[in-house]
Amino acid sequence: STILLTLGPKSLHKELSEHTALTIILALMAFFIGEIIALSSVKTKKPFRQTDWKKPIEIGTCTYINILFFSIVTLVWSYYSIKEMATAVGYREGEHLLIQYARLAVLQNEMRPSTTLILFSFMLRALSYTLTFAYLHNKILCKKEANLRLMLLLPSLIYLIQYMLWGSRGGVIEYISFFIFIYAYFKSRVTQSPKSTNLAVLKLAAKGLAFFLFIFIGAGSLKGWAESNPLEVIAVYGGGSLSALDVYLTNVRHPPAAFGQETLLGIYALLERVGLSSVSSSRILEFTTIGQTETTNIYTSIRRYINDYGILGMLYIQFTLGYLFSAGYVRLQKSKEIGYFALFYSTLFMILIYQALDEQALTTFLSTTQIFTIFFTFLFYNLLLRKKLNKSDQIII
Repeated sequence: STILLTLGPKSLHKELSEHTALTIILALMAFFIGEIIALSSVKTKKPFRQTDWKKPIEIGTCTYINILFFSIVTLVWSYYSIKEMATAVGYREGEHLLIQYARLAVLQNEMRPSTTLILFSFMLRALSYTLTFAYLHNKILCKKEANLRLMLLLPSLIYLIQYMLWGSRGGVIEYISFFIFIYAYFKSRVTQSPKSTNLAVLKLAAKGLAFFLFIFIGAGSLKGWAESNPLEVIAVYGGGSLSALDVYLTNVRHPPAAFGQETLLGIYALLERVGLSSVSSSRILEFTTIGQTETTNIYTSIRRYINDYGILGMLYIQFTLGYLFSAGYVRLQKSKEIGYFALFYSTLFMILIYQALDEQALTTFLSTTQIFTIFFTFLFYNLLLRKKLNKSDQIII
């Protein structure tokens, strides 16, 4: 984010105050201390390395065709649902602003797709993660050729297109972070040299970043960015969060109307559905000016923590995240078996990637998206993967 802020438009607010810089440094230090304590609290034991090739996870052709058919149905249904909502707020056939109008319908007119389509979207998301897990398992841990191979990633491509139709880039960021972590995890199990693993992961991360930039720029015209400099848009999106945080920290702040109002969105939304709370649970923060014409409502994860819990609360949350993610990673490294926890941990890894943009750990806790993602990934893991994992051909590597 700092690099993007530096490379951004000259009009962008780049002179961060000492208070903001110190706050960010303290947040990083708190996370680091949590990590160190987690690593020092476990018994010293070398990470597990595979000594044999795994058998590939085979997905039946009939099963795959059904998954692909379901993915396409969800994509087509999403398109027509988006088109219907966009038309309701002024979209006309032939315009190139379908996504922009659809996003307007969602954000300002509070229009929503059908409950069934929402469930289908959650299922497609879970299938995408599960099949990507199987693809990388077969590619890295298995010597034998597996059926379908790259075809296992086709539902993921459909999922990303379906997600972007709703005008959001979050799904792409989450999927890329999921892909990179699973790749790194499997690579570390078969590579003796951590340096070799790190180099491979860095190369993949660079490709992931390039893929995201390609998608970001390619979809820009559909959201009304045709006349904008795409690189400047990326700089504002990725680096403007630091400028916005600086504006927030250096101006008068008002206490939240309720405890955890900006972070405990999932819990408040759940309580509201059962009639136990009337606290507003909108995720959308106010827009702030960060340049001559640039505005944003993205403030990094730090803003929500400080707003709801103060500076000490923010440091405690960062410490806890450092501890939990490091403890979970150690468990994955030392485990001989590959189970659901690896898939579960990987879906949460985007929490760390997102910190420079927004908060995901608490805002998604007990949210509809998190609940159904965990439920459906667990379901598809058991249906498609569980019985096929951890089988080997006893070939020494």
